[in-house]
Amino acid sequence: MSANTTGPNSVSVAETERSDCGIRTCSSVVCYSGMSKGEKQQKFDYFLVLDFEATCEKGKTPEPQEIIEFPVIKVCAKTFDTKAVFHEYVKPQVHTVLSSYCTELTGIIQDMVNEKPHLDEVLKKFNNWLEEEGLFQSGVKFAFVTCGNWDLKLMLPKQCSYFDISLPTYMNSWINIKKSFAQVTRIWPKELIQMLDYLKLDHVGRLHSGIDDCKNISRILGELGKRGHVFEINGKLDLRRNKSTT
Repeated sequence: MSANTTGPNSVSVAETERSDCGIRTCSSVVCYSGMSKGEKQQKFDYFLVLDFEATCEKGKTPEPQEIIEFPVIKVCAKTFDTKAVFHEYVKPQVHTVLSSYCTELTGIIQDMVNEKPHLDEVLKKFNNWLEEEGLFQSGVKFAFVTCGNWDLKLMLPKQCSYFDISLPTYMNSWINIKKSFAQVTRIWPKELIQMLDYLKLDHVGRLHSGIDDCKNISRILGELGKRGHVFEINGKLDLRRNKSTT
């Protein structure tokens, strides 16, 4: 995406944000990296924390299972501050009526999805949001962050395959925060709450609300980063198989 300029010395909004985000900038007077003591230079400019919610029924998984909440938080990789949020509810196409169990679990009621776009349109809106946020600009590096592998290894690819939707290639890899947590603590976490408790972070919002889960994952991400962990891609989509792992 081309930079918007207002004069010969102006810079794009994305360039300004990258500087504010802590990307190393130097002059004859100052050199600032934006990192506090104990932190290390990350390999990415931004993290995109993602946590889907999907249709569900008590005791069984509907076929097809469909995404009904699509939240993503853009986190600065230098300061771990939230820079932007993408949040859309999604209308299911096959099982159009949410089960009472699904509403009880996620807090998503029927009216929240009835007039919303289907997944293919939400993916287009998300792609436009990424472009507007400058994430496709040359030299900008970002990585998705999830709690487990389910979201991007199973849920999204399976639904895209069922409805013959093109899966964006930039969603073929991610950082599983569980693996990152285990690298730092030597403890394999079973769930989000366990990681928050270990790191002495209070849980905010509602469990199994996609956007609230993203907020809590972002806080875990920041705490691990402040402890010196350098995040790397540790999950990738195997195009030959499509199996779920924890």
